[in-house]
Parts: sequence; C-alpha cells; structure tokens
Amino acid sequence: MGRWCAEEEGLRESLLNRDHTTLYRYSLPHVFERYAMGLQDGHALIRLARVDWHLATSHR
Repeated sequence: MGRWCAEEEGLRESLLNRDHTTLYRYSLPHVFERYAMGLQDGHALIRLARVDWHLATSHR
C-alpha cells in the first residue's frame, strides 16, 4: 500500500470512528506514519466541525 492510500485510509477510518492502528504497525514505517497522520487529521476535522457547529448554534 502506498503512502497516499494509507493516509486516505486513516482519514476515512477516523470519520467512520474506526482505528486500525494495530494492523498498520506491521507495515513499512512510512506507510504507518501516513496512516497515523490521516487518522489524526480526521480526528482534528471532527473536533473542528463540533466547535464550528457549537459556535454557529450558540449565536442564534
């Protein structure tokens, strides 16, 4: 699996509330790093969306 595919998979997994980090630990280091990066980015996007939603609804 390539780096971009691993990062995309991590992003998708975070948005679906899944985490396959243990499976990726046995991959090549650069593939694992990109999966973890996608997973972290997905979690950050979810947190940002929650804050944005909270701010939008609190100003009504």
